[in-house]
Amino acid sequence: MVSSDAYSCSVVCYCTLSSTNYSLAPIVYLHSQDAYYPTDIQTFLNHTTPRVEFNEVSGPSKPLTTSNLDQMGSDVWLTSNDDVTKDPTWIKGTKPNAQGKTEGATTAAIIVNDKGNGNVDAFYMYFYAYNYGGEVLGWSKLNFGTSFRHPYHETVQS
Repeated sequence: MVSSDAYSCSVVCYCTLSSTNYSLAPIVYLHSQDAYYPTDIQTFLNHTTPRVEFNEVSGPSKPLTTSNLDQMGSDVWLTSNDDVTKDPTWIKGTKPNAQGKTEGATTAAIIVNDKGNGNVDAFYMYFYAYNYGGEVLGWSKLNFGTSFRHPYHETVQS
């Protein structure tokens, strides 16, 4: 039997949500021995540089924030300033506290699309700087960096 603990994540939301959106939000289960947790988005941005073909681009303004990321072109990649093979501390994310909160870290977002007539689409996203995919027959598989995970999408009447 594999034990797991339920955690919630600190959320950034630039909109007004009904109590329905919160009551339908998913509970994320993370294995209690997992070494990687959801990552604070600003911490991730602080440790990356926008690059195209390994060359730093001149924009957006610094520091990088969620408010200026749209200043970059679609061919830009946010590249780690650190050697990720050395497993820097920030890449492990923010371990939730005993109450399941990622205190002081924005590790998730709710994206809401008003569909009209009192209906909204709500997307519940959480962010990882790194995902360890595990090992299969001694080979490290499915490891990747930086992703928003969306375990749940709900159309609700507000």
